[in-house]
Amino acid sequence: MRLQTPRLLLRPFAETDITPLHQLWTNLAVRRYLWDNIIIPPERAAEVVRSSMEEWEIYGFGQWCVCDAASQQLIGFCGFRHDEPGMPPELLYGLHPDWWGRGLATEAAAAAVAFGFCKKNFSTVWAAAHPDNQQSLALLERLGMNFQQRRTLHGLQMLFYQITKQDWLQHHLC
Repeated sequence: MRLQTPRLLLRPFAETDITPLHQLWTNLAVRRYLWDNIIIPPERAAEVVRSSMEEWEIYGFGQWCVCDAASQQLIGFCGFRHDEPGMPPELLYGLHPDWWGRGLATEAAAAAVAFGFCKKNFSTVWAAAHPDNQQSLALLERLGMNFQQRRTLHGLQMLFYQITKQDWLQHHLC
């Protein structure tokens, strides 16, 4: 399922995206908060891509490559994973630093959340961000997400946010 926004095209991950996503995910500025500053091997990127492709088949949602609508260049990723048992889908996102500061991550994340609530009938979406990642925390608040708690996730202190479909529908239409 592709999504189009005024400036972006979001398309599901494909095998051919493994190398460009690996390059994105190992970028120093991106991996700082995404991979805890670890340079992941290409095999790990392949696992993530394949896992998302499986989620698309099983659940009808997953992660998208975020592409510039004009050039079709892959500039980031956004979407959902169903990773934490008993939790609703988790929103994930990230852009190459060359594309930061233009509101594109918010545009992509808002399109993903709209898809989740309107097309997949999610009741809740959650996200976690590192306490030092002020840009990501501001994005979550722009989406209307509410702070829930601070707790450890995969060995790191994280801030958890969520938004319900009911809260989202107060400001948006399906």
